[in-house]
Amino acid sequence: MKLLGRYLTLAFLSGVTAEFLLGDQWLAGAQPSIPTQLVQAVLYAAFYGSAAILIREIARRTGRGWVTILLLALAFGVLEEGIVDETLFNPTFYGEHLLRFGFIPAIGVAGPWTVFVLSLRVFWSIGCPIATAEGLFPRPVAKRV
Repeated sequence: MKLLGRYLTLAFLSGVTAEFLLGDQWLAGAQPSIPTQLVQAVLYAAFYGSAAILIREIARRTGRGWVTILLLALAFGVLEEGIVDETLFNPTFYGEHLLRFGFIPAIGVAGPWTVFVLSLRVFWSIGCPIATAEGLFPRPVAKRV
């Protein structure tokens, strides 16, 4: 039961910090209703939470540390922002023209936007929720004899 609580907490924290604390689910400018936000919370927890749980478990079960967690979070950020959302390569994403400044034609991305959005995913969407969940549910330290 404690393990389930740990996983649910990480999934919830990841979804909430990734989208709700930034206000990203209000891209249209109108505040959604409470039922809509509850559905969004479940979907965001499933999307970001599953990634955070997978990243944390891979790193911890292989005996790796924070460098591995952050590198896997970077891979998740590239996958999400580059392939799923397409914000890294789409010059007219939601009409925002995110690639206008600092565009690098050779690789098709804008340097400032790429650094911003990937660091947001690495630290805010994955790193902070993992650190918070591990702080709330610390693993017992093995005693040396």
